[in-house]
Amino acid sequence: MNHDVSELMISSFSGNENDEFGKDKDARLPLLLPKVMEGRPIQSTSLLLCRLPPEILGDIMDLIADDKATLSALALVNSDCRQLARSCQFADVCFDYSPNSTLFLFQLMKEGITRLGQDDPSATTRPPYIGPCIRRVAVKPRPNWVAHAHADLYDAIFGHAANDLSREQRNELTKNATDRYLGIYRNPIQIAMKLAMPNLEALLWHDRLCLDGAFFRTVTSLPIRHLRLAGIHTGEICRLEPPATPLVVPLESLSLRVQLCRDEQFHRSKPAADTNADADADADTWENRSLSPFIETLLRRCSTTLGRLTLSYKAFAGNRSLSFGHEDLFFPRLRYLDISGNMSKPDVRVWSSLFSAPLRHLCFYPDNSPAFKQALSACQPLRDLQTLDISYLHGRDTGTVQLIIDFISRHPHVRKLSIGRTPPQLLDSHLVPLLSGGRWSNLSSLSLVWSDPMIVVETQADATISAASLAAVGSIESLEQLCLSTGQQSGWRHQWLIDHDAHNDALERPELGRVGDVEHLAEGEGNDDGPEDEVWERAHRNRMLREAEKYAAVFSHLEWIYCGQWMLGIRNKPTSEGIIRVAVPLAKKRDSCWTFLNETFGMADHE
Repeated sequence: MNHDVSELMISSFSGNENDEFGKDKDARLPLLLPKVMEGRPIQSTSLLLCRLPPEILGDIMDLIADDKATLSALALVNSDCRQLARSCQFADVCFDYSPNSTLFLFQLMKEGITRLGQDDPSATTRPPYIGPCIRRVAVKPRPNWVAHAHADLYDAIFGHAANDLSREQRNELTKNATDRYLGIYRNPIQIAMKLAMPNLEALLWHDRLCLDGAFFRTVTSLPIRHLRLAGIHTGEICRLEPPATPLVVPLESLSLRVQLCRDEQFHRSKPAADTNADADADADTWENRSLSPFIETLLRRCSTTLGRLTLSYKAFAGNRSLSFGHEDLFFPRLRYLDISGNMSKPDVRVWSSLFSAPLRHLCFYPDNSPAFKQALSACQPLRDLQTLDISYLHGRDTGTVQLIIDFISRHPHVRKLSIGRTPPQLLDSHLVPLLSGGRWSNLSSLSLVWSDPMIVVETQADATISAASLAAVGSIESLEQLCLSTGQQSGWRHQWLIDHDAHNDALERPELGRVGDVEHLAEGEGNDDGPEDEVWERAHRNRMLREAEKYAAVFSHLEWIYCGQWMLGIRNKPTSEGIIRVAVPLAKKRDSCWTFLNETFGMADHE
């Protein structure tokens, strides 16, 4: 059901481990004052505002962009300073369905309606607007706010009233809550973006309720350059064609993770007057629905400007194929391509169009289909490729595995290589010898994951990396950062008991500055039962600090190391006997560091 607001009351599953380290991202920088003033003359006589070039003033504002108290004080000086403060306060906004964000949305709606009646937005008869200060919008309703706003529906499904109401009563509550959600939140957001945000550059959409063709036509008409549609659903077979959609949508980056809507009853009962006029005539039944028309026409609209593309689509029903039609799509500026997510059934033209772009960074998920094999075997070496990230390899289809190994071998010039979960026999016998053959003189970053062994006892520490493979990896002279892992990759079943002394001996490369050992099984692992767990955590951390200092003694350029689920920095400490290298925790507690490690050693795309 993708037309049911109660779905938004449930948090997305993200595993049971912490993943906070390294997630803090720089806030989007504020716009320059003339931009947010929209041509209005500065009324203030302050030398700071009148004499300083806007770029210098912008640099000053960057320094205080996170100082809420200073910005609040600045906003009280006069109307010009208020707009200057707003350029920081509202550069990046998130609509999370909280009462405050809903009130702010209504304010933007009022601004948009006012702007409709004005020919000149720089008119001095009205105060400056907030909307022009907004550069990035995130639409991410939080489950707790959705549940709070629709408490009667939450109680009817998850609370005490779950057993007291009939199905008809729950359906009525669901319909009323969903209609209200759309009426006071989602539809107004689209209107506000269109009417009140002339400088909007980026849109991050995390609302899982089904989207229609009108939404996509609105979004493609906005001045945005960066678009992220994360886990969206659509039920209409819409084609984004002129004149309803601009001929060129100048997106520079697009992250598209889309699924077909599962609510068959809703779409079959939809009145004919509400159906999309752009619907593909050849796909007029539920069983024949396909995401191809939507994806193909969207990419065609932005193909000439797109520099970064993340694509994933799921079609558990209907036509699961993806086609670009009878004409190739050309991406002359595409440098970053991540197709590691679910790609149901792309045809040869899709694969060849993507692989023919001038890529510098490529991440893909191996596919056993004939179309993928044909495109990969025909793909010429990507001469500008710097990063190659392969999600995983398995040995079930030897033909596909050999094609991928051949593809890797055609790119010895890459600087960063990441290969996900792979059977030990493939890594030890094929990939590691390939990398240690002396051809990879540019390789500065390497990440390898040996898949978990076939174990009888799930907590048995029998995952290992062979000494021969460690020695071979240690022979790659150009490496500056290295991440090795084996065994279970999530949860509490960690099977790799690292022999740190063996690692130091095999990987004795002073040039290594960053080392990741993921995951680490420690004896007597904590069980969150109380004081004993706290004692174990402290002892485990201290042991990891000692191990890190052993690594620092071998790797003279070591900046940080990740082991035992601790991110540890290496610092120089002056003593009476000279400078010694000491390890310090970079986090307050154990952390999976999944996002940080994938960004550092691969091509992780933030959600």
